[in-house]
Amino acid sequence: MRRGWPVVLVLLVLADDALLRATRPGYAVLGLLDEPAHLATGLLVTAAVAGVVGGLSRSVWVAAALSTVLIDADHLPAALGSQLLTEGTPRPYTHSVTTVVVLAVAALAVRGRPVRAVLAGCAVGVTAHLVRDVGTAPVALWWPLSDAGVSMPYVAYAAVLVAAAAVTLTADARVPPP
Repeated sequence: MRRGWPVVLVLLVLADDALLRATRPGYAVLGLLDEPAHLATGLLVTAAVAGVVGGLSRSVWVAAALSTVLIDADHLPAALGSQLLTEGTPRPYTHSVTTVVVLAVAALAVRGRPVRAVLAGCAVGVTAHLVRDVGTAPVALWWPLSDAGVSMPYVAYAAVLVAAAAVTLTADARVPPP
């Protein structure tokens, strides 16, 4: 199981999405069912990044895992009837490349290693979140430059998951077991 976990995560996402498509649940249930797929996507993307750069600290992993799910807290105002973060866009403004750029620039600007690691992890986690969102529904990815929703075919999103799993498995194969 140690080496097969990326495959398990891909299968979890595909099964979760098949369930979502088959049942078309209400907003609250949709949110609850969508978060495990966000977490799995976040773990796969983070693992692929770790495979490419040669490893990541625990702080990066934890920040990426948390941020890939917690960014959805920005949906709360809309759920409570306010358009404060969504006026004219299909998702909240924070669901954009702008958030990733701000986090990445902050990570580069900060001198303290632990804070830098957390900010870098958040940038990875939010990126993974956006990959999933773009694969499942339109997102104003280029806000504030554009309010237009951007999406990609679900099959492209699934291919990203498979590619991330492949990178992870290949990188894992290069590292001798402890």
